[in-house]
Parts: sequence; C-alpha cells; structure tokens
Amino acid sequence: MLVRLSRAPVVSIASIRGRATGIRSELALACDMCFASREKAILSQWEVGAGLVPGGGPIARLPRLIGRGRALEVLLGADDIRGDIAELYGYVNRSLPDADLDGFVDALATRIGSFDKQAIADTKRLANVPSLPPDVEIAPEWEALMASVGRPASQQRITRLMEQGFHKPGDAENRLDTMLGNWGAERPRCWETPPEESGLRTQSCSPQSARTHGLLATRTPRRARVRLGVPSGSRARAGIDHRDIRDC
Repeated sequence: MLVRLSRAPVVSIASIRGRATGIRSELALACDMCFASREKAILSQWEVGAGLVPGGGPIARLPRLIGRGRALEVLLGADDIRGDIAELYGYVNRSLPDADLDGFVDALATRIGSFDKQAIADTKRLANVPSLPPDVEIAPEWEALMASVGRPASQQRITRLMEQGFHKPGDAENRLDTMLGNWGAERPRCWETPPEESGLRTQSCSPQSARTHGLLATRTPRRARVRLGVPSGSRARAGIDHRDIRDC
C-alpha cells in the first residue's frame, strides 16, 4: 500500500498534528509532501527500542531523505522527533505554527489541484526516478520485521509494552520514548537525573559507568562529561489528528 501511494499519479500530502510514530511515520514518509504542527507534531520510528526492525519502508526512505547519519539517529535512537527538529532534519517539508497548519495545507492542496492533472502526474513520475527507493528495497524490511517479531527478546519487550498500556490511551502511548529509554537493566546514574525542559542536557557520570554502557565520554581527571539526549517529561503531548492524508 505504501509503495502504491508513493507511485500513485495523484499528489498525497500528510498533515501531522500529534503522534506520527511507527506505521504513521511510514505513512507520512510514503506521501509526496509532509507538513507538521510545530507545537504538537511528534515523529519517530520506535521499533528498535522494542527489539523490532522497522518494516514499512523507513530504512529505505529515510537515508535518501535526511542522510545516513540522521536516519540512523531516528531509526536506532527510537526517540521522539518534535516538529521543529523534523523540519531541520528534512523529515518533513516544514513545520508551521499549529494555528496555521490546516490553512496552509488546504491552500497548497487546492492550488496544486487546480493545475493540469497530466502535468502533475508526469512531473511526479519523473521525480520518482531519482528520489524513491526501488520497490525491491521495501520487501526485505517487511521480512526482517516479521522475523524480528518472533524473537524471544522482542516478544518479552512487546509483552512488557502491552502490559504497560501500549496501544491504549495513556502514558505508554504518550510517553513511549521515555518508556523505551528506561528499559536498561543497569543504567548509569546520569540517565536517571530529571531532564531539563529543553530535552537535552549535559550530565555527569563516572568514566567506568560510561564505558560499561557504551557511551562516548570526554574524560576529566575524576569524572566523565557525557552529552545525552533525554526526553522532557513535562512536555505537552497531543492526540492524533486523523486527518493525516489529503489527496488532491
């Protein structure tokens, strides 16, 4: 379905207000354009955090869209990407103030829809050639996802997520990045320090703790300073706007 959406002769525009994570992120990536609420949009590919392989095309699409390093940050970090950072990375076309999002997307869709349909279809078809991954790159992701679902370690993590309320209204959905990030059996103490509102801070932990947990640290005589990206626990999170896809 996602491959067909990308190659359809019509133009698809994703408008994100709220969470577009996992398959919702993959749906947005399959669209031709994507716009996000600066205050309320949250994008992510959380699967690796649950022991799974993302299977709806993001491994093939994201490196082409935002570059290899940022794609691996999104895929392996399994963290929430807010609207402003998503725009900076190129994950979305642009983020807009929430009050302006619907009007902008409606106006763009109406404008494009007023143009000659054959010109639109031909332009999109030619743009697909250098920009879209070959269809054969999508299927292996799905196969890898299905294989990862059956692994005992993945089953344990999925079971734990479901027990904590995953796929139901509440913290498991609204704070998924925090929940996945708190799963280490033994974590350096610096990870447990309450985060600042910015969502990124410098923490202190011992050099031994940093080495044990695979962190890159700049060592000082007695302590290591580690730059950690940690989610902000006080951020407001919005629900999903089901007007995700608009075709023109």
